[in-house]
Order: sequence, then structure tokens, then C-alpha cells
Amino acid sequence: MTVSLFLHVLIDVSVQLTMPHLFRCYRWAAFRQVVDDTDKSVRAILSGDQNVKFLHHVGGAYYVSVIVYHCVNLRKWFQPLDSACDIKPTQKGVSLHLDE
Repeated sequence: MTVSLFLHVLIDVSVQLTMPHLFRCYRWAAFRQVVDDTDKSVRAILSGDQNVKFLHHVGGAYYVSVIVYHCVNLRKWFQPLDSACDIKPTQKGVSLHLDE
């Protein structure tokens, strides 16, 4: 099974079972447009690249991110009111570990 096919199946099942409200139709469409970029980032991590940073907005406050910890996150993010710093992830969402 290719990484891309694995991601499609894993995300479809995980999102629909655990958080059906997370991806409305427009978010799902926005996410599907970046699956290839997500796949490239996952492949880079699996090949040993430690400089992968992928974060893409898919609607509302939701983002898809790929991090070096062998994980794809589909979650809600926020910007703290008391600072002008970068956005931060919340606990609301799905974390897909590549080694599971």
C-alpha cells in the first residue's frame, strides 16, 4: 500500500468515525486538495528529513499539519489573545501516527 493510499484510507476512516463534525463538505474538499502535498511531507519524514514543516488551512480554524514526530494532525488551532505570536493547536481534532 502506498503512503498516499494509506493516508486516504486512514484519514477517511478516522475522521468519519471519531469526529464527523470536524470536516464539513467544504473543509473536506479543501483537505482533499492538499492530500498530495501532505503525502509529499509524509514521504520526506519517512525518508529521514528532519526539516519538514507542513501546515495548511482547510477552513474555519482547522488546519492539517505534518510534524517530524511521524504524525499527521487534523485539528483546530487558535491565536492567543495576549500575544501576536503564531497560532497554537488545540486538543480538538485527530492525530494520525504513521507507525500505527
